[in-house]
Amino acid sequence: MKKNIFLIISCLFLFCSVQAVAQNNESDLDESVRLPIRRLHPERELEKAKKQLQKELDEKKQKQAKATTDSKKQDESQFGESTGALSPDKQLMMELLNKDYSIKQYDFGAEDPKPLTWKDDPINQETDALMATMHKSLNGNQYNLYSSDISFGNNSNALFFYLDCNGNRAEELRMRVQYVADDPLSYDKIEFVIDGFLYQYVPRKKTHGRIGAKLYWEVSDDALNSDDKDLVYALSHCSWARAKLIGKDGINHVKVLTTEQLKSFYNALELFRALGGELR
Repeated sequence: MKKNIFLIISCLFLFCSVQAVAQNNESDLDESVRLPIRRLHPERELEKAKKQLQKELDEKKQKQAKATTDSKKQDESQFGESTGALSPDKQLMMELLNKDYSIKQYDFGAEDPKPLTWKDDPINQETDALMATMHKSLNGNQYNLYSSDISFGNNSNALFFYLDCNGNRAEELRMRVQYVADDPLSYDKIEFVIDGFLYQYVPRKKTHGRIGAKLYWEVSDDALNSDDKDLVYALSHCSWARAKLIGKDGINHVKVLTTEQLKSFYNALELFRALGGELR
């Protein structure tokens, strides 16, 4: 009997000890382990992922904007202005150059100015004096005469008259247009505004190519004929002139002709006629 009572008391004591240890151990456990596992909310997790993605995208945009700003500042420090956009002065200059300054749409009444047309004016200069202003490029009995200040080739921008001669006679008056830049133009028409009047010219023969990996050149070189008389006379007798090379995709190249260039047109025409040349 006594043994049974002792056994029961021992079991009760052991049970209480185990419970106390279990409680102490449970208090040391991490919350995620001790408590029942919580069910995740898919909507909340998706919203959280979206916010994180948007945050990363915003940070990326800010970095790109900062890099662009830094690059622009570097361009300005090296070149005085951003290479990505024209300065206000250059923008204004380009707008003025591309503006249509022809006056054909205005009505001046009885005193309307008239476009220059061909006239058989007398030759005012001596042949030897005119030849002195020219450079001669020989090819046997054939040779070309062009103004000595002109760079004849495909590596410069230019627009000029020159003579194709045989012996002592000028056979052709030619107009050569040279374009070179880092972008192709593919021009197929030239619009001249001469003393405010519009003259159009379509090149008859063009060649093009590349210089190295960066530059593109285009050249038109045509013999002028009787259809071009008014343009030839206007270019060689005007006060001011501008040429616009009309390229594809709305890209144009504008060239304002200087007083010296206009004078070279006049000299070339004078010498052409002095050497017996005619526009036929």
